[in-house]
Amino acid sequence: MFSLHIDTARTWRGGQNQALLTVLGLRARGHRTALVVNPEGEFLKRIETSKDLFPLISRSEIDLNAAWKLSKLMHQLQPDVVHAHDAHAVSMTALALSLGGSAIKTSFVAARRVDFHVGKNAFSRWKYRKVDRFICASSFIQSMLISDGIPANATIVVYEGIDIDRASAALPINAHKEFCLPDNALIVGNIAALVPHKGQRYLIEAAALIVKRFPNVRFLIIGKGELEQELQNQIKNLKLEKHVILTGFRSDILSLHKSFDLFVMS
Repeated sequence: MFSLHIDTARTWRGGQNQALLTVLGLRARGHRTALVVNPEGEFLKRIETSKDLFPLISRSEIDLNAAWKLSKLMHQLQPDVVHAHDAHAVSMTALALSLGGSAIKTSFVAARRVDFHVGKNAFSRWKYRKVDRFICASSFIQSMLISDGIPANATIVVYEGIDIDRASAALPINAHKEFCLPDNALIVGNIAALVPHKGQRYLIEAAALIVKRFPNVRFLIIGKGELEQELQNQIKNLKLEKHVILTGFRSDILSLHKSFDLFVMS
């Protein structure tokens, strides 16, 4: 099977990591894969080969120039499956398939990793009707799509995973030393983008209650995003500067998380 994978993001988050794992996993099983990524993004920096790699930027949700270039690429490659890994990738692929017409014969699948309702505008309804199958990261996300009018038989749940060998091989980092924490501190870790739906503000609210009873607990919130200053202000207002640390983006999370006593998912 030959699959073409499309990720338009500039940042590196869980979705990009899953896209990379998918591509590498398919290649390890002998399948050919090609990859379209943002030339200004982190993905291009992290992929270790230039084989079947095509930089292409999408400047907006409806970027006809990018869609036309993708249409020409799909016509040239003729992949069995096109896999869009983010919302802009879905838009670009839907437009490309429309521009290419019957000359492009492929199945169109889309990853769905966020628990948001699909847009109700005409373009959103149109582009999602182009998708043959949605790969949902959870049954809850699947149920949301179905409630939004996506046919149930056009959805499937595939849980996300990690590269166990790579995680096991990562050397542990001493978080107590790295962040100047007391030796007896218990560490609660959270790794996620600092955006509203990840809910770090609730974790900080919980931290304010927890440290009153367990003052030796420390919280490490790892990631960057639009809420960084707001969360810093919340930490200051709750007088948690000693207990809650926003570390920013870290590229060594596979090593760092081995120091956590508790890992809070977002």
